[in-house]
Amino acid sequence: MQVYHARAALLRPFLFIRSGKTGEGDGQSDDTPDPDGKLYTFHVHAKTMCLIFCKRLLSILSLFQSQVLRAQLRWTTFVLHTYEAALMLAVAIIMDPHNPQNEELEEWIELAQSLLKDLGTYSTLSSNALEHIEVIRKRTAYVLSVTGPPTEPANYCTAANPFVTDPALQRIERATRVLSQPQPSMADLMGHELASDPFWSTLRPGVFAGHFPGIESLSGPINPQNLEHFLDSCLSMQSRLPPIFRF
Repeated sequence: MQVYHARAALLRPFLFIRSGKTGEGDGQSDDTPDPDGKLYTFHVHAKTMCLIFCKRLLSILSLFQSQVLRAQLRWTTFVLHTYEAALMLAVAIIMDPHNPQNEELEEWIELAQSLLKDLGTYSTLSSNALEHIEVIRKRTAYVLSVTGPPTEPANYCTAANPFVTDPALQRIERATRVLSQPQPSMADLMGHELASDPFWSTLRPGVFAGHFPGIESLSGPINPQNLEHFLDSCLSMQSRLPPIFRF
């Protein structure tokens, strides 16, 4: 759990990089062999890895919630990881509103909400996180409504085994399936040739990051407007950013 969270947190700054390149191909190295094209390909795959870790994190949290005694759960860690994973998925939707995978990401956010609801009566921190998840879902629903045709409300059980009717069992089945899938690496996604390109050793990495609301936003007086301002800034950033960050 800690490994998935740490890796997602390291990669989440790449969520703020737009996925499109004006006037160029699909971002693959064959179409854009220039340095910007290579960086673009790296950025796209870094975002993909971040989302994979978010899904795996929510999957293992789902299994913990169903199989570990409540008295043995690390409440603060459980709630914080669930909330931060949902927030990262929401930022991915907002920053790339035309991504065809957004509906699936919305399903994972609903799963996070379900986990927090189950713990809401036992943990004040979970109740606070639920207020923020409501803000997140309203904002992602708005983004999806203005970027595509109306869709049915998300249901995180839709991809589960249709012969399993119990929602809790569907959640376990999906979590088990996600965790049993092979874990790709950046080299796997980029391909051996691009991953071993000497170009990477010539880079002087820049520093870019986004401040993600964390435990401080769930403690003390709760003000969901702070999260709304953060998501508003993501919407504003989405329209202003260049397709990639140049090094």
